Amino acid sequence: MSDLAEVFSVRVFSKHGPVSSDELYGSIVVNDHRGETVFFKRTGGPSDDSILPDGSISLTPDRCTKGGHWSIRLKLYHKKGQNDLEICKGFFAISHAEYCSLYRRPMIGILHGRDGHALVNLVMFTSAVQATVEVSLIADVGCALYGHICAGNDFVKSRNPGEKYFQITMFSVSKDKACYTNGSHIPLSRCMTPVPLKRKLRIETELFDPITNMTVAVGTASFVARPNGSQTETIGCIQIKVTWTEASNP
Repeated sequence: MSDLAEVFSVRVFSKHGPVSSDELYGSIVVNDHRGETVFFKRTGGPSDDSILPDGSISLTPDRCTKGGHWSIRLKLYHKKGQNDLEICKGFFAISHAEYCSLYRRPMIGILHGRDGHALVNLVMFTSAVQATVEVSLIADVGCALYGHICAGNDFVKSRNPGEKYFQITMFSVSKDKACYTNGSHIPLSRCMTPVPLKRKLRIETELFDPITNMTVAVGTASFVARPNGSQTETIGCIQIKVTWTEASNP
């Protein structure tokens, strides 16, 4: 088991009005003793999915980050016409001593810029394991999907009832931008999250077929964190597999 830190969501607020996916660019990078992990990076141009329906940024890290000496750096900008507006530019760090006093406390960090600010929702966990999630259709055929898949854990939820920003978004597609699966595999934008040992990972799904308007999967599946192994659950027409591992050193 490890000390693992989770950035659940980041929201941006510009002094010059709402920020669309096309208008947001910059980077969000977390640094731990294993190196850097990019959560978001975009240089500009057309985009359909930089901003999620709940107003947060689509984050796509490729691993869980280790706690202890941990920091996050944000450089985010709002492209408004010909102007490049600075939403936020800076970082905050959490030392090992601070980590021990802050662990398991849902936190909201605020970083300011000349033209706005960002809110970072994060939690530092101890005795946590890494959950890797795979989602597939029960029938081995391709199909069109829209809706969302989100994941959180009961430890955080018990301290923030109804707080939607303390969960991660794994899949979010609107009806007019439906995702066509390749066979049974459903592509996830984010598939890993830390969960304290013996606590529950909760995965919520709302998936629909845009052609037939039929419900594909609506419901919640729970998985109790364990040191290793895997578990599967079924919701509607999908199967969810969670594999538990320790986030070990490289």
